[in-house]
Amino acid sequence: MTTGSYFNIFRGATFCLFALTGIAFCSVAQAAVLEYTPAHLAAERRMALVIGNDAYSQIVPLKNARNDARLMAQVLKKAGFEVTMANDLDRDTLWSTIDAFKGRIQKGDEVAFYFAGHGVQINSSQLLLPIDIAAKSDAQVQRDGVPLIDVQDALKDARFALLVIDACRDNPFPKTGTRAIGGTRGLERADPTTGQIIMMSAGRNQKALDYVPGRSADHGLFTWELSQTLSTPGVEIRAALEQVKDRVDEQARRAGHEQRPSLVNDLRGNYYLLASLKPEPLPDTPQPGQNGGISLEDLAKAITPVRPRTEAHG
Repeated sequence: MTTGSYFNIFRGATFCLFALTGIAFCSVAQAAVLEYTPAHLAAERRMALVIGNDAYSQIVPLKNARNDARLMAQVLKKAGFEVTMANDLDRDTLWSTIDAFKGRIQKGDEVAFYFAGHGVQINSSQLLLPIDIAAKSDAQVQRDGVPLIDVQDALKDARFALLVIDACRDNPFPKTGTRAIGGTRGLERADPTTGQIIMMSAGRNQKALDYVPGRSADHGLFTWELSQTLSTPGVEIRAALEQVKDRVDEQARRAGHEQRPSLVNDLRGNYYLLASLKPEPLPDTPQPGQNGGISLEDLAKAITPVRPRTEAHG
């Protein structure tokens, strides 16, 4: 074999050595990036609409809906949502605010909708009430209230939609004769569309407590427990909301009250509001001589030129 042949063998082997070293280096560098990249930064756009209605003019006003809305806005901002917050909306403003939010949603977005205020069930319609709602008749309330199904429809293009309705308080309408508009208190469970999860602060015919037992916080029990749970990183959303149900139920029972939030969902796959603070482990990188790696000794043998044997001819 000629000197040029030995050189070509050595040059090729040296190239392989650098290539293998480069691959190992790139793998480690890439793993380091993955380890310190928060999962939520890679997600699609996150947007939220948060509404708190206290100042009802023609029915019983509330005192903590705006406080609860501010608390939820803080939680969602912490989770990376761009939050639109609006308080004390009349009928026209409530509709226009929802329409404007709908117009910003693109396919693949992750969205949240939170409403604290009065709500009422009339027939099969769950209605969110603006602050200028008047107690005239079922037909009038159905016309001026915002059906929850319309809010769901507004969010249908989102990849993920969380709807939280803290409106299960006393029926706000006075009785006319033997009945009140809307019949009983509370809202029935809604039917979610694909990609949506819906939570209400109390079950049918239950009243949501407008205070936190044993605390001086100016919040309702449901939103207080919801804010504490959703602020915990690394908890899948369905598991988090199930925890909220149990905690509200337990706290309400201790106060001699019955309140268990309702939860329905049609999600696909797991969803995390806050990424875990624990970094993901680095993927295994083969070391020399281990699990398919090549040792320096083996590499040296591979690049050592083998001189051709010369045979004596006689």
